[in-house]
Amino acid sequence: MITVLNPSYSSSSDSTLTTKSEALAREATQKVLQQKPGGLKGIEASLEALSVMPEELNLFKNRHSRFVVVGIGGSSLGIQVLAEMKQASNFQFIDNVDAYHFEQLFETMPEPEKTGWLFISKSGGTIETLTALEFIEQELSTKNISLSEHSLVITEKKDSDLYRWSQQKQVLFFEMPVSVGGRFSVLTEVGLIPAWLMGFDMKALRTGAMEAYNASDVLAKVTSETLKSWQREEWITVLWSYSSRLKSFGLWWQQLWAESLAKKVDIQGQPAARVSTPLPLIGATDQHSVLQQVMEGARDKLVVFLRVQEAEAGKSLLQKSQMRETALLQGRNMGTLLRAEAEAIQQALSEVQVSNISLQISDVRDQSVGYLFMFFQLWVMCLGEAIQINTFDQPGVELGKVKTKKILSGQL
Repeated sequence: MITVLNPSYSSSSDSTLTTKSEALAREATQKVLQQKPGGLKGIEASLEALSVMPEELNLFKNRHSRFVVVGIGGSSLGIQVLAEMKQASNFQFIDNVDAYHFEQLFETMPEPEKTGWLFISKSGGTIETLTALEFIEQELSTKNISLSEHSLVITEKKDSDLYRWSQQKQVLFFEMPVSVGGRFSVLTEVGLIPAWLMGFDMKALRTGAMEAYNASDVLAKVTSETLKSWQREEWITVLWSYSSRLKSFGLWWQQLWAESLAKKVDIQGQPAARVSTPLPLIGATDQHSVLQQVMEGARDKLVVFLRVQEAEAGKSLLQKSQMRETALLQGRNMGTLLRAEAEAIQQALSEVQVSNISLQISDVRDQSVGYLFMFFQLWVMCLGEAIQINTFDQPGVELGKVKTKKILSGQL
């Protein structure tokens, strides 16, 4: 479903290194698709198991008119993507411990007794999520509302604060697969249950996700282009999505890329290869904010355009132009301009020798959504395999957690 659009542009590379990168990318892609590392089998099991939702979830849905997802990182970003794609206005998110935002949410909340709460944490010990839970329960108790009666919990089935709370309060509970990391969990219970509450077709999501396994040629291509980009010391990878419905998708990809690929050591304990910093942009919006830097700044970027055919179309035609600037759009739909701009920026970048590659997908409907999530996860896994790192841990986040607790306890 994803295709590579030609022409793309790569600044000059040593031909021997180019050949080596292409071979390494093909080998890594083949290995990932065959061995299915990082909980891919767990993801497949969740997609199969949740093709039909249990009755208790249907009851939960019918009792509530709006939902609040309480989670952070991989326990929230993918769900925000789903909500944006489905335009689910009855979903809100608490993904930070910003006191002002939290208090405003409660001050403006209509009918709190009809609000369903989804508490999500892989470890069950995420301090931000648990802190929000404590304050939510405290706030609702002043309104004589039992939080436990309006909640569901998604976490691992192990001894953790969140799991214990769910069991003690008899909260609706769904187990998160142990083998799947948080940032890879959107196609498990973590994302599929909220997706169903939003109205996504579970079978279509599964079909799309499984179709991504057939994209070996495209996966090898984007993996190869990324490896060659790193050889050229292009240390920023831009995902420039030409659809407003992919804004949150870029933020989800940013976490996936950053946590998975930036490692201190490889699987042999040796210094790991340097990787790029992810930068998500939206077209045409960021042509008016970041394009200047990309065009005339340092040649340290690979720009990956992600275009959506549906966004480049439209049913309405401009019947009569009133402005000189819009005269060329008379008799055309709005998407004509977006398509022209995407093509123009790609050509402009190539002309000034900024490396780029263009990908295209037909739409961002249910089946394509499943495909997009799986494809981009596979891309990151292929890169991790190619540079021989552990794609599925994130040891660099632990020191901050330790220091936070020391500050709270007065030790720092």
